Amino acid sequence: MNGRASTVREAVAAQVLGEVDDLVLRLENVARTIQGQESSHEASAAALLDAADKFKGAVTQFSEAATTQVREAVERHAHEVVTQTRAEAAAAMQEAARQAWRTSTMDEADRLAQRLRGLALQFKPLPYWQRLTESALGGFAGASLVVMLLFFAGKL
Repeated sequence: MNGRASTVREAVAAQVLGEVDDLVLRLENVARTIQGQESSHEASAAALLDAADKFKGAVTQFSEAATTQVREAVERHAHEVVTQTRAEAAAAMQEAARQAWRTSTMDEADRLAQRLRGLALQFKPLPYWQRLTESALGGFAGASLVVMLLFFAGKL
């Protein structure tokens, strides 16, 4: 039985050693797999960090481009509003100047009309006979003067 016992022991020991050897190989494989996973995770983390940096750069560029476009749009709109406001202000000032001119002209015309009415009230037409008499006296005085001049000139 001695021979058999050692054979059974050896067989059990061989089987245990074989199983331990399989376990050791499995552990070594697990260790390699874990190292590979670790490397893969590190590479993934590095790729994610790189992608995050690129995304941040893209967002920054987009933000700057959007800011520039908004600024240009606001400046264009402001220029249009200022131009339109200037034109409206110029038109309003011209209209105000026209109105002031009309008002001052009308005021001056009213003053002149009132003065002429006052003068017209003072003017009283002469009767017909008085105008005829004045005209006759003026004609007689003019003719007398011509006769005197011709007399003194020796032509009469």
